Amino acid sequence: MAVLRFAVLSAALTGCYSPELRDCAVACASVDDCGPNQVCGSDRWCASPSLAGRCLTMATPDAAVGTDGAPGVIEDAAVDATVDAAPDAPTTLSLVVQIAGNGSVTIPGVGNCGYAAPNHQCTFTVMIGAQLMLTASGIDEFEFDKWQSAACAGQGATCTLTPLPPTTTIAVKFRRAN
Repeated sequence: MAVLRFAVLSAALTGCYSPELRDCAVACASVDDCGPNQVCGSDRWCASPSLAGRCLTMATPDAAVGTDGAPGVIEDAAVDATVDAAPDAPTTLSLVVQIAGNGSVTIPGVGNCGYAAPNHQCTFTVMIGAQLMLTASGIDEFEFDKWQSAACAGQGATCTLTPLPPTTTIAVKFRRAN
């Protein structure tokens, strides 16, 4: 029977592991529990980003917890990690902003897209499910006319939306002010 030994992590050492730790060998609650170049996957095991969420072992992450409740390390080589073929679902998506007319769209914390952008559009990488606020502003003699995408339809110059995969395209139209 495999013997599991656990390393109890102090708050000062969280995230500091020796480089010989392998993917799928450290249980985690957040990326702070993982070593360099590793992330905490949805399966609650530290692994390289390409393997995150795909760790399978004979033990569960709940078994690899020290007596103080901190994540632990499986050290026994008899409990070998394997990798599942299915990767974690993506956490980001592309948000495409298309502009018709002379104006711009500002997304706080993400960026600004103006009519002068190539093909009058910009592509931003945003977190899936994170609510965004887009503000359309006319330039020179132009003013906001309307959002031409269902996600913002009927909203004024400020659109609140929650991006969903695979790609969200938001089109906005500006018109010459009278």
